[in-house]
Amino acid sequence: MSVNGVTQSQANAYTYASSASAENTKTTSATDNKSTAADTGVVYEPSKKTSTASTKKTYTPDTKLINKLKADADARTSQLRSLVEKMMSGQANAYGNANDIWSFLRKGDYKVDPATRLQAQQDISEDGYWGVNQTSDRIVSFATALTGGDPDKIEEIETVSYSALAAAYLKVKDAVEAAGGYVGCSPLPNDYFVGHPEEVGFREHAQEIPMVVGSVFGEMAFNPGVAQKYEKTREEQIAIVRETFGDATEDIVAKYEAAYPGQNLIDILSLDCFTRTPTVNYVKKKASYGKAPVYNYLFNYEFPYQDGKRPWHCSDLPFFFHNTDKVMICNKPGVSDALEQKMSTLLTNFAKYGDPNHSSLPRWEPSTKESVNTMILDEKCEVRVNFDTEVINAVKPLIPNPFQRKRTADDIALR
Repeated sequence: MSVNGVTQSQANAYTYASSASAENTKTTSATDNKSTAADTGVVYEPSKKTSTASTKKTYTPDTKLINKLKADADARTSQLRSLVEKMMSGQANAYGNANDIWSFLRKGDYKVDPATRLQAQQDISEDGYWGVNQTSDRIVSFATALTGGDPDKIEEIETVSYSALAAAYLKVKDAVEAAGGYVGCSPLPNDYFVGHPEEVGFREHAQEIPMVVGSVFGEMAFNPGVAQKYEKTREEQIAIVRETFGDATEDIVAKYEAAYPGQNLIDILSLDCFTRTPTVNYVKKKASYGKAPVYNYLFNYEFPYQDGKRPWHCSDLPFFFHNTDKVMICNKPGVSDALEQKMSTLLTNFAKYGDPNHSSLPRWEPSTKESVNTMILDEKCEVRVNFDTEVINAVKPLIPNPFQRKRTADDIALR
């Protein structure tokens, strides 16, 4: 596991010195090892010659196959686009009101005829051209063709930059999405995976397994925070928040202060709504069976970083796994060590007993389908019940969903 955005490495230089002492040095006289062919028989000595250019295998890129793969991909992309355009041909009015083909498709104001739907479904099925099987085969074929089968070239392919891979993905993303293909990062329901548990329920076996389920205050808060936020007056903090929430600011501030009393108002801008909500739903669904306890936590530790930054995705891991000493920005003297001990003990107790409670934490009751008992993991740990529903409901409609944000090749997040 890794902690996104928080791990930093320090180079440690070590110098080793060694000396050979007379006691440890073994000297063998040449005369001691002298032998003749008559004594030992024929001795085989491998050649010390290195391979020459004349014997070294030459790998040549398979240009013919590369061109064929590229032409095939272009043809398939054109076919997919043609399929969509044909579908649109009888819906000129709807298309005419859109800026382009993609905005037309995003609006959803169109009908798909049975033949087009069937063709698209075949193309994006697991065994279709755009499906996982043929796509993975093409990737291997393309890599082999580019390298001419040279295994040494594979390392070069492995070092292709993320931005280059992202650009390649974006080149085909819209066409695949337009045909009904999925371009996200979550599993799709099928015969094997029937859906997310909070939506379709848990298997009988899973209903009986105790769980600890949680998230962090600012799951997607990877951007730099507001500088010197603690030097700003309450009015200045509200003015910054108002830039995002406009006329809803007063209502949001009131609900935020009820949920997080004493916390800097600027932190509202980092509040996670899109992970916290399904987490709470997951807990409630699991609790509804009444067959095993389910505990909920929210990590809310403010890192001594960027003038005070609320936690982001995976930043709780060093505390759970007791290695904050390896992540410099985790540490506050007299604070982080204590929180780390509480969180790592919580984890080990749960693994051993199925119950995370221990003497350093306040009593933590399992959640029910009506009451989500959330352990706030912070400098002061406390249990709150259904404490943040109102502020999340107020904030969520006014901020973009980070999982649905439209990305382009120029998106800084992809670089």
